[in-house]
Amino acid sequence: ASQFAETLRSPRTAAVGAWTDDEALIGMCFTELVLDECTLTNLAVHPTLRRRGLAEALLREAMVLARTAGATRIMLEMRESNEAARTLYAKCGFVCVGRRRRYYKRPDEDALLLDAPL
Repeated sequence: ASQFAETLRSPRTAAVGAWTDDEALIGMCFTELVLDECTLTNLAVHPTLRRRGLAEALLREAMVLARTAGATRIMLEMRESNEAARTLYAKCGFVCVGRRRRYYKRPDEDALLLDAPL
């Protein structure tokens, strides 16, 4: 909770959220803008509401906000084994531009570095 609060206080952070009619948070996307580069730092959807297009909508809105703020590209890092995320990011124009070998320790897994123009 303290890490999210700190992230939200940063002037470089943009946050996009989705709520139910009774104001329960069901999805969120955080980005950080430095000069003309945007980094996707967090994208999450409630587990019972996945595979309905919510993550894509949040990501696309975050990309529009980043472009409006002057970003020319957006980057992210993800677990190599996360097939659902790979599919989503490819659909939104991301391509793999690198990897960090054995970045994740449990389990031992590479991180993929993805990038998309805005």
